[in-house]
Amino acid sequence: MKSIKIFCVLLFIGVFSAVSAQKYQYSYISDRKFFSPDDLIGYTFLPSEKEYTDGDKDEINAGEVIFAITPQGVRISGGEYEGMYNAVSINSAKYGFIMKLMDARNPTEQGHIKFILDSKSNVDALVFKKNKDKPEVIFYQEQINDRTKKGDKKYFTDRKEMRVVNADSIWNQKILPFLRVSQREQDRIVPADSVYIEFVKEAIIKAVKEKPAEEVEKVEEVVEEKTLEGDEDFIMTDTGEETDTEEEIEDDEDDFIDEDDPLAGMLKKQRTKKKKKEKEKVKEDDEEEFIDVEEEELIDDDELAELEEEEAEEEARQKKEEKNKKKVKEPKVKYKHYIVLRFNRWEGTGAEATIKEERYEFPIKTWKMKTSPDPNDRDVRHLLEYSAKPNSILVFTDEDHNVSKVIIGNVEYLMRGY
Repeated sequence: MKSIKIFCVLLFIGVFSAVSAQKYQYSYISDRKFFSPDDLIGYTFLPSEKEYTDGDKDEINAGEVIFAITPQGVRISGGEYEGMYNAVSINSAKYGFIMKLMDARNPTEQGHIKFILDSKSNVDALVFKKNKDKPEVIFYQEQINDRTKKGDKKYFTDRKEMRVVNADSIWNQKILPFLRVSQREQDRIVPADSVYIEFVKEAIIKAVKEKPAEEVEKVEEVVEEKTLEGDEDFIMTDTGEETDTEEEIEDDEDDFIDEDDPLAGMLKKQRTKKKKKEKEKVKEDDEEEFIDVEEEELIDDDELAELEEEEAEEEARQKKEEKNKKKVKEPKVKYKHYIVLRFNRWEGTGAEATIKEERYEFPIKTWKMKTSPDPNDRDVRHLLEYSAKPNSILVFTDEDHNVSKVIIGNVEYLMRGY
């Protein structure tokens, strides 16, 4: 409980010190939308011009006149109407809102302040009447210039900029809020405040220890040459006798010619030519089939068998190595989810003010999404809830799933244009 209080106090100090340390600048019409009288509470208006009922206008320097709307009423700093005016009531009106006032120093003096809204629910002007005897004075807010508008758009997260369809799709995104609401105090964040909310999904890789692969020793096998008993004495012998083949016998039969035949001479000549052609053809076939191979390139049967045996051994060894080799396991990946809130806290005032960085991490274990059944909740239709300590962090999205505001502790962070 003590840590929760300390955390909330630090957040409040960060908000208050940021307001007190920063230089004054005009509040712009487009800075904030006001949908109900409650949205006014805690807001500060710094107008740039005032107009009297007779038509006279006067320019106002930034911070010269300040309207701070509080739960008690309105506090005016600077100018002819400086003072605290208590609120008697605050209600909606056709032009916006009206707060009826009573002077805290003189309760008989009762007046009012009107908040004039444009078509986009932005406050265009404040109409102040001190009492029934005084005329109304109109205080206009400044229109944002192009340079400031481009700078704000580049730095801050706009109301329609970040789309989050479900609670899981927000991870690894960063929000740079535009407005901060705390203890019913609203202040416009400037880049020097360096405020951001980051949703981090961090991968934690756990290395897997691998067992070394077993070394496989090459086993040399001894091959014994086996011979048939008595083979060393076996010698092929040649009897020297030749036998005629069937082809030679047929050739001898074909060579027989009857000498008494009157055509014997012609037959002999024809057969001689035929034999000559057949010999030439056989010679050509022999030459085509003959391949000249050097004796050194020839491998005898023993060498061939030895090579085949070595290849078989190498293949068996590789298979055994593959079998013993451990498979490489994929590293285990786990994810750590946490939300980071970072801002600058100003210590001191004026020229002596110094900046101190504040950074908080909120570990997140679970998250869920809820949807409001009320059709009027257009700007806060969906609620994304992320479990954290001391309190859950709430992210609101509109009906199109665009982020509109984030609540951390007792502080609301609004997008630009919300």
